[in-house]
Amino acid sequence: MIATAELTTLIVEMSVYSAVLGSHEMRKPSIYLTVALVAFVFAGSIALVWLFNRSPKQPQVIIPDAAWPAIFFEKKGLASKSINEITSESNLSNLRGISLRGTDLEVRVWVGLGLNGTDGFVLRRSSDRWSALSLHGMAERPPFPQIKKILDVPKSGWETAWQRLVNEGILTLPDATSLQCDPGGLDGTTYIVETNMNGSYRTYMYHDPDYAKCDEAKRMTHIGRIIAEEFGLNAFRVK
Repeated sequence: MIATAELTTLIVEMSVYSAVLGSHEMRKPSIYLTVALVAFVFAGSIALVWLFNRSPKQPQVIIPDAAWPAIFFEKKGLASKSINEITSESNLSNLRGISLRGTDLEVRVWVGLGLNGTDGFVLRRSSDRWSALSLHGMAERPPFPQIKKILDVPKSGWETAWQRLVNEGILTLPDATSLQCDPGGLDGTTYIVETNMNGSYRTYMYHDPDYAKCDEAKRMTHIGRIIAEEFGLNAFRVK
């Protein structure tokens, strides 16, 4: 596809050529102004379309038809704070409402969500620049800490670490409830993943994946292990 700047230059050159040709045939100076005006309007329209396509748009929100999203994201007064409470107190926006440009992305992984609190991991790519941070909120008993920390470059480098996560399905794993892949029980470790990229937000959950029988749950434990290995966040590793 011809780039916008190149296309505009081509249009102007063709317009000038047409004007010159027309001047030999018609000898009317006004044609220069008419052709130049048409070229200007056409080039401006192309620029506006390009800017519109580049501007961020509200993502399509895909949430499982299950009870857990309302409980873990919204419900207050539980042993562990809701995800919305944690993000708000950490000065993070709700990922469902964030508009991202082009190839920008953001992934959040939450672990715990039980009697011992919740830890969070946030990975971003913005204008081809990577960053990550941790939200530490787990402890043996209340009061739970609330520590926000910018993370260093992962052990394998940004691109390799990201590819490891992608290969394990961090962007594609289905929700455990759609697979009937829940070992049951009220205790245990819960993982919740949020992703926002390519104009789409989705979330999924696995409860106690180390004891679940489906392959997808095992891949969730692998994702947790990769986060632990790459960023030194041992809370994400299944004990």
